[in-house]
Amino acid sequence: MLGPSAVAPPRPAFITANGYDPSPDATFEESTDETIETHHHLRGLQVQNERDVTLIVRNLSYDQPFSTFFVMVHSGQAAPMFELGKKASRGLARLAEYGQPGGLENIYRNINRRGVRSIKRYSSTTRGGQTARIKVRVSRQFPLVSIAAMCENTNDCFVALNGVRVEEGMVCDEPGLDAGSEENNESCDSVPGPACARKGARLQRSGNGEGFVHVHRGVAGGKDLDRNELDWRNPMMRVTVE
Repeated sequence: MLGPSAVAPPRPAFITANGYDPSPDATFEESTDETIETHHHLRGLQVQNERDVTLIVRNLSYDQPFSTFFVMVHSGQAAPMFELGKKASRGLARLAEYGQPGGLENIYRNINRRGVRSIKRYSSTTRGGQTARIKVRVSRQFPLVSIAAMCENTNDCFVALNGVRVEEGMVCDEPGLDAGSEENNESCDSVPGPACARKGARLQRSGNGEGFVHVHRGVAGGKDLDRNELDWRNPMMRVTVE
């Protein structure tokens, strides 16, 4: 079975004691406990041609909020965050199921940090039609950016840029992806987003996933989710580089 163990983790950051965090805007602020980290094996390396770019991330769905974003700057030597048609890592599955980027952070900080320049997270949500501004610093040695966030009103849907060489003016339209780590049972026992506020356990893993990362099939209108409100058509996310 993919993803984290069956033991439920702590509540995701976007769920408060009273239910879903009703923050009205999508202004991303870097969380206080997560800052740019340059790994010790990069000390003494002269990074050339550094430049700051801003990713304007727009949620194109109607009612699929994006969770906290995992953001990484890296080179081509870094392991890809995922490969379509292949099994998701535990870290990616955790993000896609719970909106928690800690598993991916652990992979790229402590397990497979080759080619990684920096890691950030942004602790906010981006609802349908809203945009978020994510600033990153790239360079000649580290020109690639990966980002990922959960689509909260699903079992294990996520959006991502996966190792993209960002250039000013470029536009990337990305689909909703399925981590393949949970069955899309659309039960509020396994969907942590606002559509399931005060309904069900919200943190139980449904298991029985498809077993590989693929383009998500959308909301079918299963047990607890309303297809008319929560389904979408791809692309789901647009990223414009400034």
